[in-house]
Amino acid sequence: MKLQSAAMKLARVAGGQLVAGSRAAIAPRYSAIDMPAVLTSYPGQTNAESQVVRLCPHRSVPDGILAVDEDLAGRLGLSADLAVTWELRTDGFRRVQLRELFLELAVEQSLEDVVQALNRDRTLCGTLIYRPDGEDISSISLELGEALYRVRNLAPLDGTGETVFEIVETTQIQVFAPGAKSGVDIVILADCSGSMDFADLNDTSDSTGGGLIRSFLQPNKRKMTRSEALRRSLKHLLDLRLSLPGRVSRIALVAFSTRCVPMFPRDGSMREMDESAPVVLIQEFRDAIGLLCAEQEGTNIGQALQYAAELLHRSGRPGNDRLIVLISDGAHWQPKGDEATGEETIAIDEPISLMAHLHRDLKIHLHAIGISTPEIFHPWFQQTYPGQQPNGSMIPNHELLTELVRVGGGDPSRTGDAQVLEAYFSGLATGVVRRVDSPRQSPVPEPSSDEVAQFTVVAAQVQQPGAKDRAENVELNAMCDEIQELYEACDGYAKAEVQTPFFRPTGRSRRAFTHLLKSAVTTEQGFQVFILTVDQTFFEARDKSAFEKYPSETVRRAFADERLSDLHAVRIMQAHDTELPDPSRRQPNQRTQRRGSEVLRRLVGVSHVEAADSAGWQRLQFAVLRDIKSVLTDLRAAALAGAQRPESGPQSETLVWRD
Repeated sequence: MKLQSAAMKLARVAGGQLVAGSRAAIAPRYSAIDMPAVLTSYPGQTNAESQVVRLCPHRSVPDGILAVDEDLAGRLGLSADLAVTWELRTDGFRRVQLRELFLELAVEQSLEDVVQALNRDRTLCGTLIYRPDGEDISSISLELGEALYRVRNLAPLDGTGETVFEIVETTQIQVFAPGAKSGVDIVILADCSGSMDFADLNDTSDSTGGGLIRSFLQPNKRKMTRSEALRRSLKHLLDLRLSLPGRVSRIALVAFSTRCVPMFPRDGSMREMDESAPVVLIQEFRDAIGLLCAEQEGTNIGQALQYAAELLHRSGRPGNDRLIVLISDGAHWQPKGDEATGEETIAIDEPISLMAHLHRDLKIHLHAIGISTPEIFHPWFQQTYPGQQPNGSMIPNHELLTELVRVGGGDPSRTGDAQVLEAYFSGLATGVVRRVDSPRQSPVPEPSSDEVAQFTVVAAQVQQPGAKDRAENVELNAMCDEIQELYEACDGYAKAEVQTPFFRPTGRSRRAFTHLLKSAVTTEQGFQVFILTVDQTFFEARDKSAFEKYPSETVRRAFADERLSDLHAVRIMQAHDTELPDPSRRQPNQRTQRRGSEVLRRLVGVSHVEAADSAGWQRLQFAVLRDIKSVLTDLRAAALAGAQRPESGPQSETLVWRD
C-alpha cells in the first residue's frame, strides 16, 4: 500500500494518545490491522527523509487523513501550512522481529535509572527500528522514553537493504554504558561571543555559601550572565572528575567566537583529568575556566567544530570514544546604537554538513547544550528594560544546535538555565551492562476527545486538488525558487563589493526559509505566518551598513525600494503582535492601518480580505511574492551594472534610509 500527499491530508496531532511518538493513524478502509510503514518527506528529492511509523487504523479517523505526531512531523520537515510532498508505504522493505538487541547509552546517565525506565515502558514492545538501504547498523540512534541510545548490535541481522526491525515480547535487550577501562576524549567548546554577556540566568548558588541548589527554592534570585553560569558548571565538572572514579577522560577546553583559542591545555593538546591528576595541572584547568569571558565578537560554530575535530585527530588516543561538547546560547545579534557591537552566526548550513561528516566518517559524537531560552530571556528583558522590545537577534535560538545534534549522534539538544549545565556535566560518570526485563505487550490506546477534534478540523479542510490547484502550486514553487536564487545573488554582490550582505541572516536554516515561502496560504493564520517570514527576511533583516557603504547610488536606491516598506505595513496590519493574548492590543495604529489598506488595494484590488476568503489570501500571497521578486530583480540588475562599470556624473538628491 502507498499513500501520498497528492490524495490525502496530513494531520499534525499534538498531545495525542492514539497518535503519539511513532504511531500514526488512518481510517480502517485503508488497513484492517496495525502494521509498520515508512513515512518519507520530499520523496525523490535530495533532501528526502524517512521515519518508520506504526500505522494504526481507527474508526475515529476520517477518510483522506493521515494523522501523525506533531514532533515526528517536525523532524521530517512536514510543517503546518506548508506545500510539502510526502508518501507512506507499507511494502518495499524487509520486516524482522528481533531476537536480541544490544543498546549503548549515547550520553552517560544512571544506568539503573534508564533500565528501570525501560522496564516500566509499556510502549517498548512494538517499537520499530528503521535501517535505510546501505546504512550500517552502528549508525542508528534510538530514542526510548527520555534517553537516547545507539544500536551496537542486533539479531537476526540477515541480508541487507531497507529493513524495519521490531521489538517483540521475546526480544532480549541489554543496555551498555562504557566502563572504567574504556577512555573518552572530550573537547569542550565554550561560546565566548558577545551575547554570552546577557545576565538573564538565575543564580543557583546557595546564598549561605553551600553547594548548588535548585533556583526555584530561592524566593529572591540573583541574576548572572551566561558566561558566569558556564564557568560555574565547568568548575563543577572539574570537582566531579576529581572526586569520582570513572572513565579515563582526556579533556581540552576551547573558547570560541569568530576564532578558536585553546584555554586548557594552552599548547592545544589534551590532558587526562581525574583524581590522580597533578595539582599543577588541576590549577591550570581552574585558571583556564576563570579566564572564559564574553568577547564583542560573533559566532563561527563551523570553525569551532573543525578545530575540535582536528584536535581530537591530533591528540586523541586510538580506541577512545571521541566527544565534542558544544555549549552556546545560539543568539544571533547585530549592532544597535553606538555602544553595542554586532554578532551573527556564520555559515549556518556548513556546520551541519561538517558535523554529519565528522560523525559518519570519523565517529565523533556531538552533544550540545543551549544556554537560556526565550521563556527565560523575555521576563528578564522586560524587567531590565521596561517598555522596550528586544532585537530579535538577542533572543536565544537553538535551531542550529538541535540540527547539529541530530546529525552528530548526540543526545537531544538541552536548553535552559544554569542547572542544565550542572545536570549535564554531572552525567559524565561510569557505567556497565544491564539486562532489561522482557517487553510486555500493551493495547493501542483509544484516541482522546482532543485528538478526535483535531481529526475533524483537518478533515474539514480536505479538498481533492484540481488542475487549477496543481498549476498554482507549480507557479508558487517556481516563483519561490527564483526568489531564493535572487536573494543569494544579491547578497553575493554585496559581500563582494562591501564585504557585507544586503540582508542579515535571520537564524532560519535555508531549508526552513524556503519551506515557509512555499507555504500555500489559504487562511488568515497561514498568511500571518507567511508575511512575518517575508518581513523578517526582507525588511527587518536589511543591513543599514551595506546601504551606507555601497558606492552605487543606483544600487542604494534599489535597496531602499518603498515596496519593502509597503509589505512591512501589511505585516503590521495583518500580524501585529499576534502573540499577545489580549486581541485589543494586537491592533496597529490608524496611520499604519490606512497605509496597509492602500497597499492591499494596490496588490489585490481590495482594502480588506475576509477571514474566510481562502482564495483572497492566496491571491495576496502571490501578489506579495511578485513584489519581492520584482524588488530583488531590480536590486540584482543594479548591483550587476554597478559591478561592470563605475557610475559617473552628478549625483541626485541624497537617499534617506527608512526603517
